[in-house]
Amino acid sequence: MIRMQYSGNVIETAVRIMVSRLKIICNLSHNITTLYDVLSFQPGIVDGCVYYPDDAHTEQKGMAIEFKQVGYKISPLSELTIYRSVSFGYPLALNKALKDLSVKVELGTTINLVNRLYDCDSGDVYVDGRLIREYKVLTFRAAMNIVYQSYAYFPLTIRESLSMGCISSQAEKQLEAVENGAKLGGAYDFIQELPLKFQTNLEPVRTGLSTSDCKVVDREQFKSLAATEKHANLSEGQWQRLALSRSFMKYSDKTRLLCYDEPSAGLDPKAEVAMFERLRSLRGEKTMIFVTHRFGHLTKHADLIIYVGDGLVIEQGTHKSLLAEGGEYAKRYNIQSEAFAEATML
Repeated sequence: MIRMQYSGNVIETAVRIMVSRLKIICNLSHNITTLYDVLSFQPGIVDGCVYYPDDAHTEQKGMAIEFKQVGYKISPLSELTIYRSVSFGYPLALNKALKDLSVKVELGTTINLVNRLYDCDSGDVYVDGRLIREYKVLTFRAAMNIVYQSYAYFPLTIRESLSMGCISSQAEKQLEAVENGAKLGGAYDFIQELPLKFQTNLEPVRTGLSTSDCKVVDREQFKSLAATEKHANLSEGQWQRLALSRSFMKYSDKTRLLCYDEPSAGLDPKAEVAMFERLRSLRGEKTMIFVTHRFGHLTKHADLIIYVGDGLVIEQGTHKSLLAEGGEYAKRYNIQSEAFAEATML
């Protein structure tokens, strides 16, 4: 009787496990079928026919950008207007801090319009004196190096993740480039403190296995497998340094435009200053755009600050000229300066 009850419990447990696994398989099968939907997608951006750079700008180091009466909404049905007839120009080799103060304005809009992730609803964007729509998208984007505030995680090791932007195919040169990129991005020191260093898994793929799936003799081997599935416990600032390091991997002589969306959001003031100094040292004659809410070390060194609020350009000029005008930029800068001074005294 006891044996029958035990056997029944074993069978019941086995059936429950089987049913739960079948549900997982069904969900996975459904997710796999949705992958084929990508094949039916039609690109929303119409590609141009001119290779970037065109013949007239092959020797140019930077990228000249101009917005003329640009308007953009999130969608035709949305009441949220990002830009309302915005006009401004970025001359060559200009270090720009595009400051966006209104909560109604998406900070990355300028970068996305320049990168042609979407096109403006009205007005035009010009690059090197030519309509941006005329360029072939792939050749145009190849001349850019962009770091967004929201960066992607990949189920790879740190080395594999950073080397996604590496041009060299030789293992030794690639490893050297990965380490140099990590140093420039400020990630090298904390990577060296990790047990597996550059072989640390950032976002491991889960196998779904558990101790109930293996025999007692296989438990030790299972523990070593489970150890590889542990996520890297990194802070927000460390993730951001990895994103910056990945961007430095793509950096090359062909890069003409460097764009950074809130690059110092997860960094302390000391790390922020060090990062901006590294970026400025790499600038050369390239065009560099920063999108930020933070006033501080960056804005003091910007050649041009474009202050955008409620979809309009409110002010533009250098740090000194905007402070002298005593407008919105000066007010916000003084508020942040006072808050920072109080925080450092605590």
